Amino acid sequence: MVNKALPLLLAAMTLSMGVGAGQEKRVENDPNPPVYPMTTVTAVDIKRNGAWTDDVSSHETPETCSRFTLTWVDVRTYFEKAKQINLRRYSHDLTQSRCYAEGTLKFANGDRARWHIDSVQRGSLVLSDGRTFYFYCAACTDDPEDEDLL
Repeated sequence: MVNKALPLLLAAMTLSMGVGAGQEKRVENDPNPPVYPMTTVTAVDIKRNGAWTDDVSSHETPETCSRFTLTWVDVRTYFEKAKQINLRRYSHDLTQSRCYAEGTLKFANGDRARWHIDSVQRGSLVLSDGRTFYFYCAACTDDPEDEDLL
């Protein structure tokens, strides 16, 4: 009886620690977060464009944010050029903007995600399975000094 229960106990302990089924336990500020295997964006839906949020402190007004609009080509190009970053870089190290666009997209591999891009070129993807990935695109900005942020 003890010999049969031990494997079940070990399996339960392993799953409760978040290890198993190919999942790694990660810390949000991991300098090397899991990388999303980016494939071609095949469909883009823009839900909000030129949007403004009060969640960020900046000088931007709803009027200035209304000029930040993206096309489906802009969104596809953003995710082709952007570099993945960790949560710390995304939320603490990079400048934040009140101006943003968001929507949904589909990748060639069948994955679907909600996307968010702000006017200072920070972006995020939340896949349908809940995994979140963060991005920054220095190549998507007109300011050459932004290249130093990567």
